[in-house]
Amino acid sequence: MNGQIHVYFGDGKGKTSSANGLAVRAIGAGMKVWIGRFCKGRDTSEDSLFVKLGDSVEVHHFGKDSFVTKVDDEDVRLASEGFFSAIEAIESKKFGLVILDEILWALELGLIRETHLVEFLSDKKSPTEIVLTGRHVSPSVLKIADLATEMKEISHYWHKGLAARKGIEF
Repeated sequence: MNGQIHVYFGDGKGKTSSANGLAVRAIGAGMKVWIGRFCKGRDTSEDSLFVKLGDSVEVHHFGKDSFVTKVDDEDVRLASEGFFSAIEAIESKKFGLVILDEILWALELGLIRETHLVEFLSDKKSPTEIVLTGRHVSPSVLKIADLATEMKEISHYWHKGLAARKGIEF
């Protein structure tokens, strides 16, 4: 049986956290997990945990230290490297779960061609579960999703001036 494609999107908090929670569940069930973080290069607190889990999980960053807002050649190179690494991880069938964190942002910025991702995922014949995260999702990505969850912001303390906190937001 082919693995399912999950999409976590929206303007609300929790997309990456949900994907990371699924990673913990998969590791607990004895699966190997591969995580590619697109458009963001710095480690998060959950990455520190994943490092301690050893061979159960691989975390790769395909972005610079700051979140991408203005695209340059280095962003394109890193995103392309990430996309091809993800394909390799999925095709290897070594991983029960592959997370492509913020790949939807990479698509939106034009760092990766959406048609390439959609074609690959539409034709995949792998038992690997795949998770895509990001704020916005196109109709063509939604069409190939087996599960799509929208995170909607109702309120956020960021608007009151509270900065991101270690262990909570990163």
